[in-house]
Amino acid sequence: MTLEAAIIFQFLVHNVVPRSHVTTTPIAVTPLIWHIIRGGEVDVAWIISDQLKHVALSGLLHKATKLSFPGFIIGLVRDQGVQIPEPRDEKIEGLVNDRYIHNHA
Repeated sequence: MTLEAAIIFQFLVHNVVPRSHVTTTPIAVTPLIWHIIRGGEVDVAWIISDQLKHVALSGLLHKATKLSFPGFIIGLVRDQGVQIPEPRDEKIEGLVNDRYIHNHA
């Protein structure tokens, strides 16, 4: 593996498409590394949003998974000027549905 490929690989598996075992290249990441090395453009926002969707749907489709590197994602979002509210200490009672969101937004 070239130095450039190794750096791209480390960035992808630790930040963009993290996995618990990173001594080998996840098969889903290899085409992305190849595309970057060949000079292709990459939509990092789409990749991150796809990972967020995977985490959000994981409880419905299979065993729920945790979001990896939330600080990295929140940092990117804040850099784009998105206002992120401070966490609340209240306990949510009942369902979180459209009515709840409308009343608490």
